[in-house]
Formats: sequence, C-alpha cells, structure tokens
Amino acid sequence: MIDRIRKILDRQKGIKYLLSESRVESRELFFVKKALDLKRCKDVTHLSATLYRDFVEKGVSYLGSATIDLFPTMTEAEISKAAESAAFAAGFVKNPVYPLVKPCTVKSQIHPDYDPDQLLPKLIQGIYELDIHKDGGINSAELFLNKVCRRLVNSDGLDVSHDQTAAQLEFIVSWKGPGGEIELYRDLHFSPGRVSFMHSEIGKMLDCAKDRAKARPTPSGLKCPVLFSGKSAAKLFGYYHYQASAAAIYQKISRFKIGDRIQGEHVNGDLINLSLPPFLPNSVYSLPYDQDGFPLKEIEILRDGNLMRHWGSLRYCHYLGIEPTGVIYNMEVAGGKNDLATLRQEPHLEASIFSDFELDEQTGDFGGELRLGWYFDGKNRIPVSGGSITGNLLECQQKMYLSREIQAENRFQGPEAVKVFNISISG
Repeated sequence: MIDRIRKILDRQKGIKYLLSESRVESRELFFVKKALDLKRCKDVTHLSATLYRDFVEKGVSYLGSATIDLFPTMTEAEISKAAESAAFAAGFVKNPVYPLVKPCTVKSQIHPDYDPDQLLPKLIQGIYELDIHKDGGINSAELFLNKVCRRLVNSDGLDVSHDQTAAQLEFIVSWKGPGGEIELYRDLHFSPGRVSFMHSEIGKMLDCAKDRAKARPTPSGLKCPVLFSGKSAAKLFGYYHYQASAAAIYQKISRFKIGDRIQGEHVNGDLINLSLPPFLPNSVYSLPYDQDGFPLKEIEILRDGNLMRHWGSLRYCHYLGIEPTGVIYNMEVAGGKNDLATLRQEPHLEASIFSDFELDEQTGDFGGELRLGWYFDGKNRIPVSGGSITGNLLECQQKMYLSREIQAENRFQGPEAVKVFNISISG
C-alpha cells in the first residue's frame, strides 16, 4: 500500500512527503476475577501522510505541512484528492524551513522471543500466581499484547522499517478491611518478555492493597520530607527531560543553557546524571528511529547536574543550529549515594500511590491526591491515605536525594525513590 501511495505522490508537483505505515497485531484478554470474560485479536494497518510545501510570503521562506490519514480501501483518485487538499492546507502553515531526514540505516532491535502463543500462558500464570489471599485479590484485569511493524518513507529517499513489541496490563486489586472493601488501580507497560517484572509489580500491589485497607487518614499539619517511590518518583524527571529539549528552547519555554548547573550552585543532595538511551530492556519505547525516521543513538543530557547538550527532532535542532539527536522517549537516571533504608531513617512521609500524580513540565509544579503512603514518626511506620501533596522542583531540587536502588518503570530506568524537602502536605 505504501508503495502505491508513494507513486501517486511522486506525480504531485511542488510537494515533499513523509509516509508512515504501521501494522498492529494484537491479542487482548479481559478477565473478571480469574475467569476469562472476553478474548479478541486485531490485525490493523494505519497509514498517514504528511505533505510539505515550500512557499514564500513577503520575502520570507516557509515550509508548511499537513497530515492526513489514508486507508487501504481508497482509490487512486481519492488518494490524489486528499493529497491535494493537504498540500493546499500546508500553504497556510508558516513554519521556518527545515530539511527532511536523509536516507540512513541503523541496526534494529530484534525480538526473537516474541511469540504470542508462548507468551500469553506465561503472562496469565504470572498475573494470578500470587492471587492466593483470603481477604483480597485481583478483581479484574485487561491484558494487551501488541506487535507493531512500522515503515517510514519520505520524498528524499528515506525508507526504513522496524518492529516494536509491547505489553500492557491494567488491573484492579480489591481488599477487605475494617472500614469495608477498597480498590487500587495499576497500569503497567512493559516489554512482553519481562514476565518477572509484571509478576513482581502485582505482588507489590497486593501488599499495597492490604495496607490501604487498614490505612489511617493522613495527619494534618505534617512538616517532614516526602519520599516519592515507584511511578511518582519516575515522573519527576520528566521535567528535566522536557526542559532540555530543543523544542522547549526554541519556543522559549525553557532557559536551560549548555553548561548550566540546573540544580543551582549549592546542592546539598544528589546531583542528577541523566541520559537518553534508544533501547531499555523494559521499555515499549525502545526504537531505532524516531517518528521522522531519524536514526537514534544514546546521548548524555545531564552529568553531575550540568547540562551537557540539548536533544530534539531534526526540525527543532535545525532551528537552533545544533546537531540533531532525534526524539528519544527513554530516560536513564543514575542512582544516588544512599540506599532506601538510609533515606527512611528519619521521620518522613513515603508517597507511593496517587489517584493521579501530575507534573507540569514547564513550571516544575507537581502534586496529587494520596491513595496510599506510609508515615514514619521515628518509631512506627503507619499506612495512611487521603489529603494531597504539592511542591515545585525548582524549590526542592537543591536538596533532593536519590535512592541507590533502581527501578525499571517502562521508559524510565532510575532511582526507586526520591526524597525531597519543602513540600506541602495537607491531611
């Protein structure tokens, strides 16, 4: 199909193009308790075309673009008409001129272990192997196993292909406690072969549900450091990832400059070391090329809190006049000097599960409503729930401690926990 579209577009005058074809093969299983309620398979092909048009207005050159979805059932006349409409619309988009990705090749990641018929029984067993408790267990679960075969072709001769595999598990754990039954939700994205990771996370959620069922209300007026663990800890580093991007610099959202000590001059905690690897063992974003077809390789962003370079798409890096890196979603952050046991020694509130933990990547503001945490008063570790936690990274990054222990949360590989001060806690 993509070759047929390319021939049609090659006949169009005055346009450039990028074609994207993704064939998605998926297995989807839906469980109620331990019973399979629904099973379905999909084999779907998604096609899109981005049309680019050079034009000049008042002596200024622009490269406009417009993207359209295409379908295998479309005739040649329908494809031509859609392309003409997109090319016309591109003439109203005043983007500064930038080049398309040139032909290239890079070694793609191979997935020899991806066989749905062999993986699904192992995954199902891993889901319910620990569901053996009397007072609680997995209430419902949805398992998705996907393989994506992607091909990117542009008018400058680029033609690259790669495969991508991903597993997703959404499940709800319920537990009966003194105050009634509670529920906790978890959404996991992971590499299909990492059954042990999924198994471990389910075990953690069952333990969390047990604690949540007996949790007390979060005390009011707490003045203590907060230890973010798990998913919320990983999310905090999204601020540095975004602020170092060429897009944020070009749009004047970020002021990060090469050589800046982004945590400040006087740091009492751990300095951040952050890199962007195209491949991580547990990430569903492990890709050899970005969405434009640009080849990816590992780059270092922060070293001991110093900004080493910006990263970004060919377009935004071209605007800044810097070497392009492509868009890499994976993040790897080095662990800190202290282990979790040390970080937990003084009184603190450990925040593990939120109803929805949000981070504003532009301002550094973060916060959420606490579903489950543990308050350590110096002697006792008490499960708590309720209230909210809010803060700003710019106000607490100079005294921020990273755990030595490492977690692999999808596209993030880094500290299992992050300890911060100057945080607002409402009971």
